[in-house]
Amino acid sequence: MHSAPGWSVSAFVSTPSDYSAQKFSEGHNRFGCVDCYDYSSTLENIYSDYHDETRSTGGIGVGAEYKFNRYLSLGVDLGAIFYYHNNYDVLRLSPTGFRLGAAINLLPKVKCFYIDRPKCRLYTSFSLGVAVYPGFYLAEEKISPAYQLTPIGVEFGKKVCGFVESGYGLQYTGLRAGVSYKF
Repeated sequence: MHSAPGWSVSAFVSTPSDYSAQKFSEGHNRFGCVDCYDYSSTLENIYSDYHDETRSTGGIGVGAEYKFNRYLSLGVDLGAIFYYHNNYDVLRLSPTGFRLGAAINLLPKVKCFYIDRPKCRLYTSFSLGVAVYPGFYLAEEKISPAYQLTPIGVEFGKKVCGFVESGYGLQYTGLRAGVSYKF
């Protein structure tokens, strides 16, 4: 016996994405320059303002999906992660304010179930979509491709469900947890 096909909607919270955090603080990430500024040793760069550690509130989001059979569902997630850091004047060593940015992701996804029981499901998912980066250090590229890989997730419940996932991508790195409602 397995869970029935049909629609579900969800709300979730997650740990922040390492990829997006690096992109927020520097305009690039460890996978290569997205929009690199000139970090040469000119006087302008040596005496420019600097910032402290980038922090995040974590991610929030909503999703919807349709389960076709016991093995496959298709859906879409809309999520946002907010980042901030304090800025300082390098000559006076005094705070000059702070900067806020967000990574907003729209990710269609494919979910495949390993185990599908009425009250417990074990699955994997892959999402590929777009991300928008308001407030980031990017000269031109404010919209870019986005992905999310979730090697393992568990969902428990019948009509009202809880879920926990582990994954990596632009939506989150680490864990995501939430609730969903099936109808």
